[in-house]
Amino acid sequence: MKNRNNIRFSPIVSRETFSSILGFLAIALFSTIFSGCGEDTISEDISVFNKVLSTRYDIKAPEDLAKFYHDYLYDNPEAKLTYEMSPQTHNRVKIVMINQNPVDPNLHAEKIEMVAKYDETMWKIVVINRNWKCRSKGEPSEWGIEPCN
Repeated sequence: MKNRNNIRFSPIVSRETFSSILGFLAIALFSTIFSGCGEDTISEDISVFNKVLSTRYDIKAPEDLAKFYHDYLYDNPEAKLTYEMSPQTHNRVKIVMINQNPVDPNLHAEKIEMVAKYDETMWKIVVINRNWKCRSKGEPSEWGIEPCN
């Protein structure tokens, strides 16, 4: 086998140029992955809800917290709620709640994503984001924040 230092990718392109191109492509790929193609969401103001929540020591489970938030926001006893929990760091949990029967007749579904922290006595909401799917003729739309007609 010949000496590996003599291997060239192209007689016109130097190794340094090839390394620069590879580096640029790697940065472009990571930028696309981390910044693009996500769902649009609306951030909710949580300061008032956290004040209400600070007096509630009876809420223990993340599902109960999500249900309490939904009932506080909406008067919809016919809501069809599903929950997905994923533990985070620092006693936090990410809760994704989807309502398949929202109050607004133009909505097909509404999604509320919240990150909450539990300190062994009470919950505190860190962030809440919301988006929805509109009803349309045929298939429901994708998750987004555009007004539904």
